[in-house]
Amino acid sequence: MINVNEIQKLLEKIKTAKPEIRCDISGSSVADQTVKVKESGTLDQGASQRTSVTLRAWNANGRVGVVQLTSLAAEELMSAVDEALASAELGPAEDLPDVPSPDTAGQLPAVSAKAADEKKLAAIEDMAQSLETAVAQLKSFHPDIQSVPYNALSQRRVERFYANTSGLVRTQINPSVSAYLYARGQAEGFKPRAAGHWGHEVSLGELNLSDVARVAAETLVAHLKPGKIPSGNYPVVFSGRAFLDLLSAFGNLFNAQNIIDRQSLHTRETLGQAVASELLSVKDDPLHKWNVAPALFDGEGTAVQPVVLLEKGILKGLWHHSVSAKKFGVVSTGHARVGAKMTVGPWFYNVSAGEGL
Repeated sequence: MINVNEIQKLLEKIKTAKPEIRCDISGSSVADQTVKVKESGTLDQGASQRTSVTLRAWNANGRVGVVQLTSLAAEELMSAVDEALASAELGPAEDLPDVPSPDTAGQLPAVSAKAADEKKLAAIEDMAQSLETAVAQLKSFHPDIQSVPYNALSQRRVERFYANTSGLVRTQINPSVSAYLYARGQAEGFKPRAAGHWGHEVSLGELNLSDVARVAAETLVAHLKPGKIPSGNYPVVFSGRAFLDLLSAFGNLFNAQNIIDRQSLHTRETLGQAVASELLSVKDDPLHKWNVAPALFDGEGTAVQPVVLLEKGILKGLWHHSVSAKKFGVVSTGHARVGAKMTVGPWFYNVSAGEGL
C-alpha cells in the first residue's frame, strides 16, 4: 500500500537536497490476480504487480522536464530530478503548467471518505471455484454450446497518488473485479459461431458471474441459426458498447488542448453552438453510481468534477487541464493526463437521449 507519510518524506528529501526547485510526482501501483479455465479443465493462475511514476521538475525559468520511472525508491527519484531538470532546458517555453497548490487543486469529492480498501481481495481458491462454476453453467445452457475457450476472472487493486513540493498530497485505492466468458457453439447445418460477455464490479461478492454466463449463452444461442435478411432499408440501433466506441472516436471534439493545438474541428467560438442532434446529451460524470472504479483526482492532483459536454446537441463544456483552463479563462475540470506532453481525456460517459427515445 502506498503510504502518504512515505511520499511526504520522499519530497522532503528532494526539497532538502534541492531547495530551489519545484517538482511533483504522480502515478499508480497496480496488483493483479487472474484465473482461467483451460479447455482441458485445468486452471491457469497468474499474478503481477507494477508501479508507474511520472516525475516533473520546474527549472528557474519555469520550464518543465518529465521523467518516467517504475519505482518510488528515493535514490531513483533523486536521480530522476536531475534528469528532469536537464530535459527542462529543452522543453517548451510557452503554455507552461504551474505546480498545483492545496488551495487551487480543489476539494476531493465526498466519495473519497468511502473506505475502498475495506473491500478485501478474494482468495485465489474462491476465484477459481467461482469461475469453474460459471464456465460449467455456460456449457450446460444449451446443447449446441460446445466449449468456453476464452475465459478469465481477474481482481485488481489500483493505488493512485499525487504529491508535490507545494504540499499537495493525494492518494486513492480502487479495488475491482472483472470476468470474461467467450463461448463457441454450432447448430447442425450451420457454421460455428462464437459470442461472449463480460462483467465488472468492485468485489467478487458483488459480481454476478451467473448473469455474465447467462448473457454470454443467450448471445451465442441467438446467433447459432442466423436467417437471411431481405434487402431493404432498416433503422439501426447500436448496442451500448458500440455507441460508446463511436462516441470515443469523436472524443477529440471535447478536448480543449486539441482546440489550442488547432487539431480539432471546434474552436473557442464553437462553445454554445449546436454540434449534434438535439436528441443527444452527454455528460462526463466520474462519480456516477455505475462507475465501479471512480477517479477522485487527475494527473495534476486536481479534484475531478462532472462536466456537461453536450446538452440537447449544444456544446456546453470541454475537458481541461491547468494550462488549457488558464487559456480559456476557466477552472480545470480535473481531466489531466500527465506525461511527456500533457493531455486530457474522459472518465465516465453518461449519455441520455431526448424525449421519445
